[in-house]
Amino acid sequence: MAVASGFVIGVIVLVFFKLGNLPSIIIVTAVVTLAAMEAFGAFRKANYHPATLLGLVATVALMVATYNRGQQALLLVLALLVVFTMLWHLAGVDRRADPVLSTGSTLIVFCWIALFGSFGALLLNPAVFPDRHGIAFLLAAVVVGVAYDVGAWATGVWIGRRPMAPSVSPRKTWEGFIGGAVVAILVSVIVVHLIHPWTYGAAAALGIVVAIVSPIGDLSESLIKRHLGLKDMGKILPGHGGVLDRVDGLLFLMPATYYLVRALHLG
Repeated sequence: MAVASGFVIGVIVLVFFKLGNLPSIIIVTAVVTLAAMEAFGAFRKANYHPATLLGLVATVALMVATYNRGQQALLLVLALLVVFTMLWHLAGVDRRADPVLSTGSTLIVFCWIALFGSFGALLLNPAVFPDRHGIAFLLAAVVVGVAYDVGAWATGVWIGRRPMAPSVSPRKTWEGFIGGAVVAILVSVIVVHLIHPWTYGAAAALGIVVAIVSPIGDLSESLIKRHLGLKDMGKILPGHGGVLDRVDGLLFLMPATYYLVRALHLG
């Protein structure tokens, strides 16, 4: 079931990417918004009472604004969210909520998911990366990120013995990390260099970045889930859990990929 649903998701993403920048930002915005919705729901179950409506509106606004206006939208939307969250509590919209915990959880989810996810919109911004280069950059991050996940899972199941962070996620092992890193670098060098304007050297650099950043994203979500007492963030994807469970590493990869292609002057 996990393989089948993963295949279907992959086909849908590839179709949207093939259609161009506008369809690509639509699917990316939908994924980021669903992930934020799951995270807000998880915090609400744990009685943090985030300002969910404000957070979701800010998430969509940030994705759209970043796609159209670039990095200057990041601080503006963040500042507006802080102001309106304060007004939310001053108006007593949710009288059960502790203002500090509510505001803190709202901003944690927004910065973790919307802010990181907005770098996907920034990659797709045609004014920043014309000629569909942004699609090539984001597609490469997705492909190599999935390769790391599959490699880490398979190696961990096969020979995994030593947990990376037993207090956070006992099932993630150092053997799985090494296996995922090797697979990510190999797939990046073999496949990504075929996607213009990636080169062999840039593809190898992407593989190394994915091997470092993706497990940080995975463990960060595990840390929050353990704190909230959850196994999965959602159940929308058969065999995978929630949307956030699938894109936790990719959220960290989006800003990493953006700054990598900037540093290498690929765009």
